[in-house]
Formats: sequence, C-alpha cells, structure tokens
Amino acid sequence: MIMDFHIGGHPSDPTGLRLREIEAYYKACRQQSDSHFLLIPAEEADVYLGGHWSLTFPRTVYWMMKRSGNEAFATPDPKYGTVYRVGSAEDMWKLVEAEHGYAYQTHPRTKGSTGYPDKILDTSYFRDPRYLRHRVEGPFPPTSPTSASASARSRPSTTSITSASAR
Repeated sequence: MIMDFHIGGHPSDPTGLRLREIEAYYKACRQQSDSHFLLIPAEEADVYLGGHWSLTFPRTVYWMMKRSGNEAFATPDPKYGTVYRVGSAEDMWKLVEAEHGYAYQTHPRTKGSTGYPDKILDTSYFRDPRYLRHRVEGPFPPTSPTSASASARSRPSTTSITSASAR
C-alpha cells in the first residue's frame, strides 16, 4: 500500500482539483502495477476519526474531506460518478461502509497519532471489522531506564490495542 497523497496533494481542497488528483493518483498506481508488482493506493487522512489513519478502497473513490451544511453526502458527477463529501466521523464511516473500504491507525501513539488509537477504542468505527487493528511493539507506557531491569529493556514487549468493551 502506498499512502503518498496527503502531503503533496490538496487533501482539503473542496473543488475539482482534489478530484483530478485522486484520478491521477489511482491511474499512476495502475500504470506502475503488473502481474508481479501491485501498488495499492491508500490515503493517510487526519480528519474526523482521530490522529492519522489510512484509508483504502477496492476501487477509485472520489471524496472531499469537507462538507458544508447544505451539501449532500453523495452527489452524482458526470465524469467521476458518485462524489462523497464528509463532515464528521459518522459521514466518514458511512463512506467506508458504502464503498467497502478499510481503515487503520497509522504510526499509532507517535507523531500526529499521539494518543491514538487509545482515545477512540470505544467508538463504533474502531470496533467495526473494517477498522483494522494491529499489534504495537514496545513497552507501553514507555519504561524509564531507571525503573526497568536491563533484561526487560533489551526484550521488546507486545501490547495489543483492544477496546475496553472487548476486555
């Protein structure tokens, strides 16, 4: 999976510019893929679901990261088909479900995802099977050198991220 779109592109653009960039991004991935090498386009987003997270769909999906109160969630477009506009976590997950997408937390507990996914463990979307959960390597919370033995520091521990309701 390649998540190359969130910096060089215009993720927050509410116009046709974003749609043209999505089209070009998927086209480039198709052109560079063959029967021996597959690029799967994904987007690292940082809106509505908490922290930074990745989103991928089984086909090209055109969506805007903003929706004003008078705009519809989904509208037909003569060139792009359905164009989605999201304005909340509920909208975002409605899009994921409608287009059979998947999401997961990118770089959990670091960088732009500090505190995540811990802050969203009990949300309906985090508990949804389309939100892929993964294991995070390392002692959490971080262990200070003075409080851990040398053998414990040299041996990585594994912490699973699960929701409180699943415990």
